[in-house]
Amino acid sequence: MSDIDNLQPLHSSNVPDPVLPVELEREIFEFAAANSLSCAATLSLVAQRVREWMEPFLYDVLVLKRRLTNPPKYPPLYEPITKEKLPRFKRATLHARHVLLQNVPQTVAEDVLRGCLHVVNLALWDTKPHSLFSIIKSLPIQRLSIEVDILSPLSDPFKFDHTTFPCLTHLDAIVHWEENCEWDEWENLALLPNLTHVAFEYPTPGLIENILTKCKKIRVFVAFYRGNSRPTLMIEDDRIVETRTMIDYDEDWQHGADGGEYFWSIADDTVATRQRERGTKGNA
Repeated sequence: MSDIDNLQPLHSSNVPDPVLPVELEREIFEFAAANSLSCAATLSLVAQRVREWMEPFLYDVLVLKRRLTNPPKYPPLYEPITKEKLPRFKRATLHARHVLLQNVPQTVAEDVLRGCLHVVNLALWDTKPHSLFSIIKSLPIQRLSIEVDILSPLSDPFKFDHTTFPCLTHLDAIVHWEENCEWDEWENLALLPNLTHVAFEYPTPGLIENILTKCKKIRVFVAFYRGNSRPTLMIEDDRIVETRTMIDYDEDWQHGADGGEYFWSIADDTVATRQRERGTKGNA
């Protein structure tokens, strides 16, 4: 018998399949999921252990709108007909770090936010109940987009409470009345230790100037205006970015939550370019 006759096939049933260490296997799956939400959804079907690894990616962003609907790319939390919570509700809210709630009932907003213990980026629009305030203040929010009237009962004079958001770095304040754009109502912003980015709709010159001079870590101030009606500022500052109010505000937010370009990143690039050009001219 020749030596060839003694050779065994490479995939003999007697040879065990190679097994990767669990830590390495998980790292490979997570690397693939980090680059594609659809990939994470597909990989979650491989095995139960893989699904558990994928859940932080699948539920990283939650978007809930009127009638409890959500964009197709994000997981639903409610059954579309009965409006009952889906089995994934608890797991999804627990993993969520980016949450957008728009025009949802008070009870829904409360249920979702109570479960989102790890949310760092919150958008709360067209949702009026002030009872949410007591829930929001317990969350580790770093980036907040919110209508000002949610922060304070309508019967009380508005005053921003800095103690509610000790971790806040980015504030996008949606203001519908000019009287909520005065510095004496927002002066507590200067007491936030980590605040670097602020955006306002229709800010007064006094508000802009006070925030830039009294909030010591501010790097960017975005001023949203409609059309070409913009106030005349008494100061020139590279950190001020003036732009028109966005039409697709929710789409822009979703781009940012998914790691894409949105108004904060565009403003950062604008300010960085100005400062770089100013530095180049200064060294010429």
